Amino acid sequence: MTKRTVTIELASGLEARPIAMLVQLASSYESTIYVQSDNKKINAKSIMGMMTLDLPVGEQVVVTADGVDEEKAAIAGLLHDSGRQVPKKDFIARAAELGIELDEVEKNQPILIHAKLGVYYAQHEFGVTDPDILSSIRYHTTGAAHMSPLAMVIYLADLVEPNRDFPGVDTMREEVKKGLENGMRKAYAHTMEYLLDQGLLIHPDCLAGYNELVLKKKEKQNGQE
Repeated sequence: MTKRTVTIELASGLEARPIAMLVQLASSYESTIYVQSDNKKINAKSIMGMMTLDLPVGEQVVVTADGVDEEKAAIAGLLHDSGRQVPKKDFIARAAELGIELDEVEKNQPILIHAKLGVYYAQHEFGVTDPDILSSIRYHTTGAAHMSPLAMVIYLADLVEPNRDFPGVDTMREEVKKGLENGMRKAYAHTMEYLLDQGLLIHPDCLAGYNELVLKKKEKQNGQE
């Protein structure tokens, strides 16, 4: 079990919008997650339960998570950018030294290479062997088909983390609250629109991930007709 004391730092306190985001994130894990304030201990996956908490700015709560995947998420979250320890100008050369194969998109847009470098450092410097963690690090920049829930969480968390301020980020945060697959579809579409506008290349993994989720949505809709 993991237990952390968290201070509410939002000026408005923990109100409806951040509660919804918290419930969405908690629901993506298999772990049992609780938020405790005073004598109230609420299941973090329950929107109704969480709404009963009155948590103003400065309030402290205890968050507990019982399971194994919260550890995987923490490791993936901490190490997903470990490849950035290499200066960007050296990405291609370092990948060559390590025997990491690069495709033409990565060679033309080297910023993507830090994901593959991150997998190497996670394995060789930090001893990570879990394939789900390594896959989450590998695809946190491009996305891919057949992503696990953990990989989607890492991708989306990186995209909409609080320091992001790109045009449309608030809308993207709202889409993520509607579900991981919905968030990924919208994220792929936003990314591809940006790349096309900038005249940049779209990585095949990004397109494959988008196509997979769009087809899945269409199949679900057709099944309901």
